[in-house]
Amino acid sequence: MQRLRLTWWILLILLATSDLIAASENPIGHIAVWHHRRPAVKSVMLPPSIPGRVLADSLVQIASVPEGLVPNSDNCYCFDANDDRLAYVHTYFYAHNAISNYNALLRELRLPQLRDVIITLIKDPTAPTSASVVRKRHPNITLRYSSPAIDPFTIDREIGRLILGLLVPHFRQKISGPESVLSPRLQAEEDGVEDGTANILAALELGTAGSLAHTADTLDAPVVEDVDSFVRFPDLVTTRRQVVKELIDAPRFAARYPVHVAKLQKSLDDPVQAESLNQLDENATSAILNQPLWHAAIRYGFRPTKILVLKALAGWSSPDYGYVASGRELVMQAQIMGQKWADFLSEEYQRRGLPVPDARIELRPNENPAR
Repeated sequence: MQRLRLTWWILLILLATSDLIAASENPIGHIAVWHHRRPAVKSVMLPPSIPGRVLADSLVQIASVPEGLVPNSDNCYCFDANDDRLAYVHTYFYAHNAISNYNALLRELRLPQLRDVIITLIKDPTAPTSASVVRKRHPNITLRYSSPAIDPFTIDREIGRLILGLLVPHFRQKISGPESVLSPRLQAEEDGVEDGTANILAALELGTAGSLAHTADTLDAPVVEDVDSFVRFPDLVTTRRQVVKELIDAPRFAARYPVHVAKLQKSLDDPVQAESLNQLDENATSAILNQPLWHAAIRYGFRPTKILVLKALAGWSSPDYGYVASGRELVMQAQIMGQKWADFLSEEYQRRGLPVPDARIELRPNENPAR
């Protein structure tokens, strides 16, 4: 018996030693964090890359990595906040963490998971950081950044957009014909549900209600991605035109991005864009759905709130994707989570003017909400 115990202790020591050796071989990297609205570098352990590749694993791959992006003698991808190479390491770290953390929940819920996400970075100092998603053979994110310290919220919200497409593959896919053409208002609502879902998934992952990267030279710009702002139909809403005007009228923002602001000004004077600009802004208005979820996360926990959102998306039963339909789906899922969740979300959405049913009234998936 003593010999058996000794053998087990030796095996445990060997396993622990091998884990430490493997951990020590993992590369180190610098990422950006924010202190007094200024980026500062922080050393973190990076996920191991595919052998022979740089910043690439089974979850996310950074495309077109610069030749000069190599670790130093301490196996550290150590670059300062003004070095463009930091953007690649920084993006890899945040994207991998977001995908890995959400995949763990998706696996637990027996839902599809994200893999093989390709991220392409493009330097564009003339405009604030932006991103777009294309779903081809592999999900692709194109990230245009103005400075290497990229806002993690921008990175994670595109991961959230991919999760929406993964769990609701029919989202915004309409049948052909005249009936498939949406009014500008409904189109703006669907934009809001898409961007709002991306925003809340990023917020729940990062534990922050909105953009992190507004520095002193752009501090006067509006943070329209903020999930913790109060919106109420029909009296407390924000149009796209209002957001554009606020950006143009922000002196520091305009001085930092004069080319971008000139394009915004041109759009205000373009009659073709008038109807679109008069619609509700998709980021600002989607807080009508997101602020109650954010407050639920603070009150009841971030992990169960993530689960609520993921299960609501996976079980989507409505034929449309507007704010009322989305609120209904969330309240339906909240009923399954428990009465306190249902009561809270139902009351909060009704207080904001969303006509979702009372939480104590049974909701059936085949009932279409009144628009």
